[in-house]
Amino acid sequence: MDPFEASLRELMGKDSESVEVEDRRLHQVLRKANRQSGFADLLEMLGHAIEALLIGVTHASSAMKKQSSAPQDTNKE
Repeated sequence: MDPFEASLRELMGKDSESVEVEDRRLHQVLRKANRQSGFADLLEMLGHAIEALLIGVTHASSAMKKQSSAPQDTNKE
């Protein structure tokens, strides 16, 4: 049991008659919180990946512009 879960159990208090119900409710709350935080982490990771991709495309396009604007040697012998 992690410290966060232990502190939630302490805050909820335990009556002998409602321990099972409270445990089930706590399990549902923690599962939902983990699911939501996991989804947020996934979106954050996707945002970072898109940002990295856009930075790469920007740098590649600026490199291509520099390369294409370089003077061409048109003297053919």
